[in-house]
Amino acid sequence: MKHFISQFILLLSIQVSAQNVNIELKQVQKLNLTEQSIYQWISHQQLPNGLIKNTDNSTNSSLYNNALAAILFTSQSDFKRAEAIFDYFEKQLKKEFSKNKGGFSQMRNLNGEPNHRTWMGDNAWLLIAINTYHHQTKTQKYRHLANVIENWLRSLQDKDGGLWGGYEANGQHIHKNTEGMLDAFHAVRGFDDFHQNILRFLKDNRWNSAAQFLTTTEESYKYSIALDLHSWSYCILEDFSKSSLIKAKKFLTTQTISNTKKPMTGYCFDADNDCVWLEGTGQMVVAYQFSKNNKTAQFYLNEMTKTIIASPSNPDLKGLPYVSNNATNFGGEIIWKNADAEPSISSSVWYLFGALKYNPFEIDFKKEIPNNQKFWLK
Repeated sequence: MKHFISQFILLLSIQVSAQNVNIELKQVQKLNLTEQSIYQWISHQQLPNGLIKNTDNSTNSSLYNNALAAILFTSQSDFKRAEAIFDYFEKQLKKEFSKNKGGFSQMRNLNGEPNHRTWMGDNAWLLIAINTYHHQTKTQKYRHLANVIENWLRSLQDKDGGLWGGYEANGQHIHKNTEGMLDAFHAVRGFDDFHQNILRFLKDNRWNSAAQFLTTTEESYKYSIALDLHSWSYCILEDFSKSSLIKAKKFLTTQTISNTKKPMTGYCFDADNDCVWLEGTGQMVVAYQFSKNNKTAQFYLNEMTKTIIASPSNPDLKGLPYVSNNATNFGGEIIWKNADAEPSISSSVWYLFGALKYNPFEIDFKKEIPNNQKFWLK
């Protein structure tokens, strides 16, 4: 009798284990084996406190990377991992967000100690992640957290309609950056005066009417054009012209991959074209998919595949580095050491968005903007 019971328990445990395996497979069933290894690498970067490490050897955790990971986890119904990220930041509302001038810090160490620089765009991405979670789970579990972030984003609006980019650690305003305004425009759901005033600012201050694209700042500035303004304008602003993606060819470059010494083609941050920015190339893949140009999207996704490398801490897990080769990032500053030599969260997540044909901007894309305010149509 004891033998029968023990055999029954063993059989039951096997069935439960099988069910757990099926749950895991269901979460990543759209991914092939290599893509699953990338997903698992991203999962392994999550610390017990919920934060996501930027890379295997990083001592920092980026707010933007945490938001991206939460969106990816949610897309795969891996809700516990997404909730661990949201729970962490919800716990910091009183300790961090409400101090000084508000906002979550752009970076923090792995123990959670913030650098006190609050970048508006990254906070907007956390709100996008929460909105995505609420949409997929059909709940409002983090509504308070979402409301606090939204109110802070709204508070950054200046009288000219533009949004300050957040605050430096010393309390000074960060300049008004176009990328961050697009992030906030999408993150704050619906369409009201907040959105209308952002459009007014962009039209008056950041729209190159001759070239028909948004600029980072005044056109006289050396780095007034940026790749992500082309992909994100198309994915965020209704009825934006597909020509924005074609015009991004000015960022195209072919470089030798540091790891394999083989060539690849992709997009750079800016027009100096000294490296392939893999995160930005992944954003272009998603934008091409959104425009129904799947052939071009697949070409650049295949190019990104050439850069996949093993994790230095676990060769069974893989990811994509931040850039193809050591060079400069946007604005001409040298990229951090090993940005071309170890997996990076942002590039790996955007690669998987492309592999999944998943557009993180799809939720609340249609804001029913009045045609007379779509300055890009004129």
